[in-house]
Amino acid sequence: EKLLLGKGVDALIPLESDEGLEWDYSIFEALLQDEAILQECRLYLACVRLLDWDISEPLSEMMTTEWVASRQQDLKDHGDSGRKLHSDMFQLWLTLARLLSVSYGETKATQERWDEMRQIERLRLRRLDTLVTP
Repeated sequence: EKLLLGKGVDALIPLESDEGLEWDYSIFEALLQDEAILQECRLYLACVRLLDWDISEPLSEMMTTEWVASRQQDLKDHGDSGRKLHSDMFQLWLTLARLLSVSYGETKATQERWDEMRQIERLRLRRLDTLVTP
């Protein structure tokens, strides 16, 4: 299935999930067809990018430790040729954690949002595996 994100922009997004989540995508389809709503979403995302976001030193150390452990596990599981966690993934994780935090109106990183982001990322990677695996 394709989800239209804007004029001339589309993305392949798996709409089925083995996690038992039930989503009514017709709501999103209707919203995404409304140019005014799309413009408001774009404005929101542009403003969110400008917000300050802080990470405490202990949380930063925990995030780094978790990243290193994840990379080591990925190497054991997949070897160099099949690695899923490339070096730029940590930056992606930080960005996702930041966006998740600010979506809750928070300007500081928390363990709760980090864990939530990691769970979402695990589900995303699992769905990608089902798309790639024959």
